[in-house]
Amino acid sequence: MSYLDDDDRGKEEARLGNFEKTGEYLTPEEREAAARPQNAGEYRKPFNPQRAAVLLWSDEVAQLDESRNKADKKSIGEHTKTVQKWLKELPPDRMAEAKKAAEKWNALGCPDEHKMIM
Repeated sequence: MSYLDDDDRGKEEARLGNFEKTGEYLTPEEREAAARPQNAGEYRKPFNPQRAAVLLWSDEVAQLDESRNKADKKSIGEHTKTVQKWLKELPPDRMAEAKKAAEKWNALGCPDEHKMIM
């Protein structure tokens, strides 16, 4: 990593350390920044850890939904049950990360460039 400057080298070492420890390439801060809602309408209700977890790990939630017949409206209940089960099985460290992200999103609110100007 000698080809990276000092800032980038530090970030890459943190990523690799996180990958070795957890198997995930993104750091919690990068995952939170990438998942932060940009739509002002999503901030109508305060975020709780469950809503934040679904946004932080949306790729895992999408995998839960692959077997569902999306054309059948009755399967929405199945999806909800599956997501609730997934949330109950979420490790405590991930739930703590989701709680921290929810608190941050509630404190910061919608990004200014997406707020409606009156």
